[in-house]
Amino acid sequence: MKNYWFENKDADANGTSLQFRISIDQDFVWDHFGPSHFLGDSLNDKVLAEWIFENQDGKVATLYDWKGSSQRNEWHIGAHDAETAHLFEIWLSNFHKREMQKQKIRA
Repeated sequence: MKNYWFENKDADANGTSLQFRISIDQDFVWDHFGPSHFLGDSLNDKVLAEWIFENQDGKVATLYDWKGSSQRNEWHIGAHDAETAHLFEIWLSNFHKREMQKQKIRA
């Protein structure tokens, strides 16, 4: 089964919640995914940046900074269920590894 995700700021992320955490350098996130789909104006400013992703089956996952967690290179993965979040986590980890390998080859 193919596991592909793409950014979709218009996907319905309502009701998603923390499922996993992942360690990725914050510069990598900003460089590869661009401006946040949501920047800072949540209740009590707990979510400082967020990107919304959708997969080929219409499942939705979010990658977000919770209370400055990205400063520690820790990002939160939200989804409607753990299975969806796990698929996104696998895709994101593999994407990160591929991109880092490309940088090493270019250097």
